[in-house]
Amino acid sequence: MKKITISGSVLSCFSFVVMSQPMNYVSQTGFTGLLRTPHAHTLEYGSLSIGGNWEDNVDFNQGYSKGAHHTLFMGIGLAPSFELGLQNTHKSFNGNGTYGSGSSDLAFSFKLSSEHWLPDSPLQFALGVQDVGFRGHASFHKNEYLVASYTWNDLRLTAGYGAGHYANQMGENYLDGMFGGVEYQVLPWSQVTADYDGTGYNAGIRFNTPQSFLPDGWRLDALMQLYSNSSTKERGNQYFGFHLKVPLSGAVDRPTTVRSTSESYHSEDKALLAAESNQESEEGAEQASKELNAPEQTSDFKKSLIQSLIEHGFENVQVSQKNQMLSVAVENNVYNKNEETALVETINIVKGVYQGDFSLYLLNNQLPVLKVIGNKQSLEDFDKNNGSLDAFEIDSFDAVVSYYRDHWSSSASNRSMLKPRINLSPYFMSSLGTEYGVFDYSLGLSSNLTMDLWPGAVLDVRYVKGLSASDDPKKHSTPVPEIEDGVDRALIHQAFMLPWGFSTQFSYGRIYKDYLGLMNESQWQSPNGRHKIRTLHGVFEKQAFEYQAAPSLLYYRFAMPEWDWALELHTGQYMYADRGIGLKSMHWFGDTKVSLEFNRTVENYAGLYFEIPLGFSKDMNPDYFQITGIDSWKWGYYTRLSTSSNHIVSHVIVEPELQHSLNRAYFNRDRLSPIHLK
Repeated sequence: MKKITISGSVLSCFSFVVMSQPMNYVSQTGFTGLLRTPHAHTLEYGSLSIGGNWEDNVDFNQGYSKGAHHTLFMGIGLAPSFELGLQNTHKSFNGNGTYGSGSSDLAFSFKLSSEHWLPDSPLQFALGVQDVGFRGHASFHKNEYLVASYTWNDLRLTAGYGAGHYANQMGENYLDGMFGGVEYQVLPWSQVTADYDGTGYNAGIRFNTPQSFLPDGWRLDALMQLYSNSSTKERGNQYFGFHLKVPLSGAVDRPTTVRSTSESYHSEDKALLAAESNQESEEGAEQASKELNAPEQTSDFKKSLIQSLIEHGFENVQVSQKNQMLSVAVENNVYNKNEETALVETINIVKGVYQGDFSLYLLNNQLPVLKVIGNKQSLEDFDKNNGSLDAFEIDSFDAVVSYYRDHWSSSASNRSMLKPRINLSPYFMSSLGTEYGVFDYSLGLSSNLTMDLWPGAVLDVRYVKGLSASDDPKKHSTPVPEIEDGVDRALIHQAFMLPWGFSTQFSYGRIYKDYLGLMNESQWQSPNGRHKIRTLHGVFEKQAFEYQAAPSLLYYRFAMPEWDWALELHTGQYMYADRGIGLKSMHWFGDTKVSLEFNRTVENYAGLYFEIPLGFSKDMNPDYFQITGIDSWKWGYYTRLSTSSNHIVSHVIVEPELQHSLNRAYFNRDRLSPIHLK
């Protein structure tokens, strides 16, 4: 239901945009709008815009905060009618560690529009803030504004009022007082526009690719400012830019194969054939049930089902039947982007050979984490609703109790124990908008070996190989160090699933290359998954310097999957002894997670992070070994807010994150609960 509701809102906005108003483009100054001013519309929910603008007449003899500059921009439709923008302004791409023309500035902006609440209205309003949280001489793009836009066919008129800032790089009078402009969509792929930004008038033209040129939801824009009479020194210039808009995710993939083509699906078991061909007939179903429970056929039926599940890639497979209740247990290591897909596939396989009452247990590292209960009616609803799990009863609170109470007639087939698994992913460190320039990076390859030892016990070793780096990481005191080849993590984990929603994991070994110690992660999740409390405690010693780290953090998470959103609050001591509190707003777009973070320690910090699965929809079957991508690759930035300058800092607000954590290794990146699956 949550997906249908949100999609309906989005589609209504899209239909209005396509039919009734000019295209939305990105302006030069860090938001959707005209050439240098905002309008009252935002990026579409779930879309990502990346690009840049290049201005002429850049004076490299002045500091980076004065005069004409180039701009890099990334914008996200983070929620319906809510836009987050991140812009970097610079003169030179590479810097020298000083605050001259080689440095650059990074700024966040927000815009909230009335579109979501007034989707069919030609008159829209928006509130916006630029350079959020910065003060002093490091704030070069600060302003706040209120703007209204009126659309009539292909014409859009915009007027607004803003509060500027004396140090704004666009000029002291930029968006300080009245501003406005006009956009006219000449053709579906071209637009002319003109605006007044408080410092002068600007005019230009913009183009976009036709809808059929790129994949669905993708669009490439080109824009040119051809005229400006800005009164700000060195700002009456032309500029051109390119921006690419992509969806953060498509529709959630649903398995399309209802039954396998493997021979086990074409079993000669007459009971199965009867159950399938007569499932809509009560008399036929009863006869099939009688035949199915015949002792001489039950064994063949179980073997057939087990073989089908194994051929699909599932491990630790168990099948049992008692009192006309079928129990099935599987471990999924092939659908690593989202375990909901594994549940849907397993139910598809089960219903291909069975149409009665059943219980399905999902295991991870041989431990039960979820139970799905269904019957004939729920299987029929499952078909009617295109693989939705709404009709099933889902239990993540006491699945472990039910699993060990069940009467398994045999040991697990296709055991996961001692199978080596290697996941490959980029190892990437980078900085953006520093005194060393626009962008610095160190790129390597991460090879992570894991191996199940016994239930809940896993060996976890990661080797990192440096591949490439920009020039600055080789210098002293740069924000991005050069990658050192070697093993940077070697751990043994032991997890326990406990009754009443409790779980815990102990991890011993080496992290961050030379910290040796022990860490415990424990959590409790409410029966429906709405609430979660988590603790993280560790004691590590840095072998080279005899330094002891003792992180101790307490988390509370509130989930709203109806909005594809979760909010998490934490407090305590971080890895490097700084103490504070933090707030994370986590937004899901399919299997991609975007997090906004705010942390308060001695100073205030804010960050933006992406977590993206890198790999195939279905990974290779783990017959003897397995090579995969990574379930969640994290990339982003944080910056300091509370001082008059934004110097690069390190070793602050570090939460010791493990790849093999409870959330990632057992609970589907915190999406394995009734409210997430139904």
